[in-house]
Amino acid sequence: MGSFFAKSPWGGVVKVFLGTVLGAFYLWLQNGNSWNNLDLTALTGFVGAGLIVAVPLIINIVNPADTRYGKGSA
Repeated sequence: MGSFFAKSPWGGVVKVFLGTVLGAFYLWLQNGNSWNNLDLTALTGFVGAGLIVAVPLIINIVNPADTRYGKGSA
């Protein structure tokens, strides 16, 4: 698991996604909400924020002209 997060471009996507979800959850709690108020609407907001932030990384990974990942990378 350590090498996945350290060397895999998809590990970077997972780290950015989880960091965003955690940050959104923290802000949601700081806004006066509690665990008892957690519902599907809040969860979809957290996941949606994580996906939106991860999109640029995914675009870079699948772009064959971007040599930071895959063929041609160091």
